[in-house]
Amino acid sequence: MSNSFSLRALGALLVAASATLTASAQDLMIGSKAPALSIEEWMKGSSVESFAPGQIYVVEFWATWCPPCLKSIPHLTELQKEYAASNVTVIGVASSERPKTVEEKRAGLLKFIEGKGDAMAYTIGFDPDRSMSETWMKPAKQNGIPTSFIVDKTGTIAWIGSPFVMDEPLKQIVDGKWDIKAEAAKAKAEAELQAKMEPLMNKANQGMQESKWDEVIAALDEISALGASAEKQVVAWKFYVMLQQKNFDGAYAHAEKASKGVFLSDASGLNQLAWMMVDPQLAEILEKKNYELAQKLATRACELSKGKSDEAPMLDTLAAVHFAKGEHAKAVEVQTRAVDLMKGKQGLEEFEAKLETYKKAVENKG
Repeated sequence: MSNSFSLRALGALLVAASATLTASAQDLMIGSKAPALSIEEWMKGSSVESFAPGQIYVVEFWATWCPPCLKSIPHLTELQKEYAASNVTVIGVASSERPKTVEEKRAGLLKFIEGKGDAMAYTIGFDPDRSMSETWMKPAKQNGIPTSFIVDKTGTIAWIGSPFVMDEPLKQIVDGKWDIKAEAAKAKAEAELQAKMEPLMNKANQGMQESKWDEVIAALDEISALGASAEKQVVAWKFYVMLQQKNFDGAYAHAEKASKGVFLSDASGLNQLAWMMVDPQLAEILEKKNYELAQKLATRACELSKGKSDEAPMLDTLAAVHFAKGEHAKAVEVQTRAVDLMKGKQGLEEFEAKLETYKKAVENKG
C-alpha cells in the first residue's frame, strides 16, 4: 500500500490476511493428543520430560526478537503465579533466533532470561533446531508467534491461539468447565471456513497490491457472504478500501451497519473502526470526517470493555476522538482514566505522552 497506515488499523487487515495461512485442514487441532516435548535444554525452571496426568500445561512458542512475544512475558508470568496452585505449568519454547550458531543462540537466550529475572517467572525451553515447531506449530498451521497451546489434564490439546486471549479458556479448563468436544467442532468448522476464504483472500490481496479497489471490494463482499465469522474478519479492511476510493459516505454507512450487526458486541472491532476515523496516519485520505460516528463507536467499545483488561486502549481511542472534535478538556479526562489503567504496564509512556499533548492544548486554549 502506498499510503501510510497505523499499526492498529493494519492489525485488522493482518487478521484477515492471516486467514490464508490457516486455510488447509490441520493435522493438529483442539482434541488432538499433544505431541511429545522435544526440548534441547531447559534454560529456566524444572525440566518437563512429558505431560503428567492431572497437570495442565500452557506451551507458548516465542522468540526474543518478536515484539508481541516480549509483551506476552508479564502476562504469562501473572498466569503462572495465579494458577501455580492449580497444577498449571507455563512453558515458553524459545524458537530459533535469526541466523546464528547454536551456541550464539543459547548465549543470547540465556542473557535475555537472566536480564528478565523474576519478571519472567515460568519455565523456558530452548528449541534451536525448531524440532518442536515442526511437530507443533507446523501441523497446527500456526505461522506466527507468539502462539500458545493449552494441554489439559489428559494430555489433549484443549485450546490454540494467541496468549493475549487465552485467559478465559484457561480458566474454564482449570475449573473443569471446558467443553472440548464443542470447541473441537468449532475449530473444525473454522478451518473449513478458512479453506473457503483462501482463494478470495488471495484475490483481495492481489487487488490491494495493484490498487484495484473495485476488485478488492468484490472479493471482500464474497467473503462477507460466507457468514458473520468471515465478515468480521474483513469489516475494517473494506472500510479502508472504501476510504481509498474516496467513497466516504459509503465507508461510514458500512461502519455504522457493522456496529449494529457483526460488531454489535465486539469492543475490539468497534474500537478499530473508531480509531481509523481519527488516526493521524490516515489523515491524508480522510478528506471527509465523521467524528460523531467515531464517538458513538468508541463510546460503545468502552461500555463493552469496562472493567476488562482491554479497557485502556478503548478509552485511549475515545480520548483521541474528543481531541479531534476540539473537546480538549474531555480528552484529558478520558485519557487520564486510560493512563491510570495502564500504570505498571508496557505502553504507559505512549499513553502519558498523549495526555500531555491534550493538557497542553487545554492550556493553550485557555
